[in-house]
Parts: sequence; C-alpha cells; structure tokens
Amino acid sequence: MIYIKQRGEHDCGVAALAMAVGADYETIYEACRDRIEDDRGINELLLHEWLYRHGWAWQQIFRVHQLGGVNVVRETWPPAPWAPVHICQVLATRDWHFAAMDETGRVFDPWDSSRISLNDPVYRKVSWVMGLWHVQER
Repeated sequence: MIYIKQRGEHDCGVAALAMAVGADYETIYEACRDRIEDDRGINELLLHEWLYRHGWAWQQIFRVHQLGGVNVVRETWPPAPWAPVHICQVLATRDWHFAAMDETGRVFDPWDSSRISLNDPVYRKVSWVMGLWHVQER
C-alpha cells in the first residue's frame, strides 16, 4: 500500500479510499467531488457507493453489533486483518476519521503517518473495519 497524505481537514476518506484501492488521490477526489458538501468529506455510504460502482466487494465488521435484538460489544476488538486491504473508521483526537490498513494490520493514517496500528492511543475508538476485495471491472 502506498501512503497518501490527506490534503485538507476533511478529506481523510478520499485519501484512505485511494490508498486502499491503489488509486491516486485526484482520481478519488474527482469521482466524489459532486457529493462532498460543506467541507465535511465523504461518509460511509459514499464509500459503499464508490466501491460498488468500481467493482469492489466488502465485508464490514462493527465494534457494536446486534445479537438477539441486543447491542453487544465485541470481546476481541479491533479485529485481526482478514482481507487484502481495509478501510477503518476511528475516533481520533477530535472526530471520526478514516484510515487504511493492509493485510498485515499496518495502518496508513492519512493525517499522521506515525500512527501505524489500530491500537494507537490516539484512536479512542475503532467503530468499524471494512475488508475489501476487487472482484470485477465496472
């Protein structure tokens, strides 16, 4: 995975997606430009839409999940990597933030390249991890 630094305060999703899928920042930014509103960046649903339109399959695991109609926090968290590449949503210093992760569990944080693990103390929570597989050209 090639590291891509985010360019603004709200484009961590663009950079994380670009790293995870092996695209350049400009390609992802241009594809999402019309949906990025008020400098808030892309969200989880926009990630899903982009991945679907570009032939990617994903499995998303949440820290809190439903079991018998009850919210349950997973005992083992964050999960070990299970896919060739991943995108993660973490609660960092101020707000929710996206980072990429490779198949070995090394994190590529677009804000700070020194953060290389989901267990970094700056990450107060890991909300979900999404494993990605490129399955077809679209």
